[in-house]
This record gives sequence, C-alpha cells and structure tokens, in this order.
Amino acid sequence: MKKIMFNDHFALTDSVLCKSKKRTTRIAPQPKNKEWDTFQIKGTNKYGYGMEEKPGIFTALQPIFGPKYQVGEIVAIAQSYKQIFEEMMLEIFDYDLYEAYRDCAMGQKLAGNTNKMFVRSELMPHQIKITKVSFKPLLAITDDECLKEGINPGFGSPKLSFYELINAICGKNTYTNNPWTFGYEFKLLK
Repeated sequence: MKKIMFNDHFALTDSVLCKSKKRTTRIAPQPKNKEWDTFQIKGTNKYGYGMEEKPGIFTALQPIFGPKYQVGEIVAIAQSYKQIFEEMMLEIFDYDLYEAYRDCAMGQKLAGNTNKMFVRSELMPHQIKITKVSFKPLLAITDDECLKEGINPGFGSPKLSFYELINAICGKNTYTNNPWTFGYEFKLLK
C-alpha cells in the first residue's frame, strides 16, 4: 500500500480526516516539450487528461509519466506514530487494532514517531480511496475543484484562496508559473 502525505502546517491532514478535504493537487514533473504527445480526439479523453477546447473536442497531452495514484487505489494517510498514539489515548480507535503498531513503534526511538515521512503505510489507521484523477494546468482548476481541496474562501474566490495555499506549500509564484498538475479526488474510508 502506498501512503500520501498532507501538509500538517496548514492542517490539511485534519481537513481530510474531518471530510472537508476531498481532493488534492500535486505538481506534475514538468517535461520538455518534445516529451509530450499532443493529439486531438473526439468524445471522451481516454486518458482522463487534457483540456476540452470545444464541446466534445479535447486537446490532450499524454505525459511520458503517469499519475502516482490510480482510480480505485487505496492509499494510507501518513501520520506520525505520536499522532496515532494520541488518537488511541482519546479512545477514538479500538486499541486491539494496533498490535502491529505497538510492537513496531511504541516506546522505541524511531524517526516515524515524530516524522510521518518515515512511517510504514500498513500501520496507518486511516485510508482514502482515489475516485478521480485529472491532469491539467494549475490555472485550469475550477472553483468546484478548489472547494473540494478544503478551501474556505472567506471573502475571496475559491481560486484565489487555493492559489495562496499552493504558493505557501510549493513556493512563491507557483500559480503564476501555471505548472501541469495531477488532481486526485478521493473519499475517506476510515
């Protein structure tokens, strides 16, 4: 099982766990132009990637690489072992379900105790199921998709709020560079 990490600094893991975040956008590797195969097809884009230029006509870009996650795939939500232990102490989860976790992590000085980058995916108590994968430029992401990102637009538009978040996570001027992205919609399983 693969794992996915959400940024804790912006409370994105918590947003997933409380079901307000149902989509995540990841910057795709940006290939050189000669590595893209551009084509037009009529009807549905069989790869699920590209942009609809006219009704029913897609200009599609087929990357030489694919998305990290596929539709239907179950992915573990990475959390530090310390976070999981704190949830267990609140009796949110059945203690008996964590025999493997306790044997592996509790009381040991492991990197995964405080850094979720080093945790084992099979020990993660929460999973999501990928329901949709899209491939598009960052600026082509819709307001609806931004709202699925868990964005609370406040007084601004969902897109502006999302662009601010992307800039904070990926670096200044990310949205103005308009990189190609993979968008993953998902549902929380547990």
